[in-house]
Amino acid sequence: MAPPSCFTLNRPFKPAPSLVTWLSANFILFFLLIMSFTVLPVLVSTGPEPLVLIILSLIVIVPVLVFFAWVRLYYKSMWYELREDEVSWKRGVWFRTTGIVPYNRNTTIDIRQGPVMRALGPSTLAVKTAGNSARPCRRSGSRAWSMQRSSRN
Repeated sequence: MAPPSCFTLNRPFKPAPSLVTWLSANFILFFLLIMSFTVLPVLVSTGPEPLVLIILSLIVIVPVLVFFAWVRLYYKSMWYELREDEVSWKRGVWFRTTGIVPYNRNTTIDIRQGPVMRALGPSTLAVKTAGNSARPCRRSGSRAWSMQRSSRN
């Protein structure tokens, strides 16, 4: 975890670049799992027919290219800022989200790392807020403060 002194008040910062690698690794693992139950059985049942190979290649290549373009744009759109009495963030490619949470509404802070995150270095910071403790705010991607919001305030 990065020392608190690396974050300057009232100055926006971005998540660690390893967030892009982590999102890409998750996508690849998920995509391989889905392909093993969809594309692989089609290849085994039809054999190496050229038309089937071309169609399956497009089914595989198009989502991969779209995802890798999106993940770069998503990372570029993210920024976070620590202020004297609140934290704010902005993110999103197609749907933009802006959030502001005063520090006095925070009730619990959890930091989590899965096996892929431990290998790459980022972590997920979940902040539960007063009056909304059933739906925590989640932030992912940095060694200390990368934010990804999954709930409303």
